[in-house]
Amino acid sequence: MKIYSFLKISIITLLLVLLVGLLGMECLAKDFPSKTIEIIVPFSTGGGTDVYVRALAREVSEVLGVDVVIINLSGAESLRGLGVAANAKPDGYTLAAFNPPSSPLAQMRLNPPFDLRDFTPIVRYTIDSLVVMVRDDFPYNYKEMYEAYERGEIETIAHVGGIQKATVSLLKKKCNLQWKREIVYPGGSDLVLALLQNEVPVAVTPTGTAIGPVKDGLIKVLAVLSDERHPVLPEIKTHIEWGFESISIVGGQSRIIAGPPGMPEDIQKILENAFLKALESERLKNLAEKTGKVYIPGNAQVAGKAIKDSFLIGNFINLEELFK
Repeated sequence: MKIYSFLKISIITLLLVLLVGLLGMECLAKDFPSKTIEIIVPFSTGGGTDVYVRALAREVSEVLGVDVVIINLSGAESLRGLGVAANAKPDGYTLAAFNPPSSPLAQMRLNPPFDLRDFTPIVRYTIDSLVVMVRDDFPYNYKEMYEAYERGEIETIAHVGGIQKATVSLLKKKCNLQWKREIVYPGGSDLVLALLQNEVPVAVTPTGTAIGPVKDGLIKVLAVLSDERHPVLPEIKTHIEWGFESISIVGGQSRIIAGPPGMPEDIQKILENAFLKALESERLKNLAEKTGKVYIPGNAQVAGKAIKDSFLIGNFINLEELFK
């Protein structure tokens, strides 16, 4: 009888706890948002992701009526900042910006204590092709660049890790780009600066990082590494148009916003709708015309698919061999 009474009390207590929790979530969603929202950008200030998200954050702030601020936490190929986001309270006030398949590839390699597939997808805000960029005074076209590497006139290539690492490795393996040294920078702005200061001769980066310096006449793009030309750089030939084998599996990336695992569905939907509305902003459209930073909206389902599909790369590429 005592055991029965104890179990009865325990079950009632558990139900009350669950009820309070559910009511708390309902109240949280009803009042959301009521304070500043932070978006963790796991790359350095001024890089492609940072510039995109800062402009978007201003529009989301107006839609939601609260401040939306950027927190830059670079390191470990984006996993440092994403680790902070993974452990944040899933109340909608901490989000993260990352770029499948780049960050998922880093996860597959480095095995952090979290899984990006558990994150709560919010929105995809654009799709980015990878490009090969050089200083404006670089003396070779894309095909001639390969020949210069083969002669030993050029030996170094640079990137920011992740999917770019896979890309330069495939350029060597499948297309015989004979680079001897690679340098990894913490973010796109660091990569552009290194290129401009002649620290490196050639870099692989997303279009989002390259387009600003291209429009300023500081750098130029030799080739787009996806199989189709990019709408921002329609005059630039693709890698396969130069006569090389396709590397499209690593030639582009989505840019998405996501939240920590376990975010309530009501809050996820509020954020998804707010970001989608912000992406229709005339200011963002005008910014795209001026800077080439085109926003290509996709809902939470699209963002979630981009994350999950990225993990399929391991079915096509031997990651241990690629990153040994």
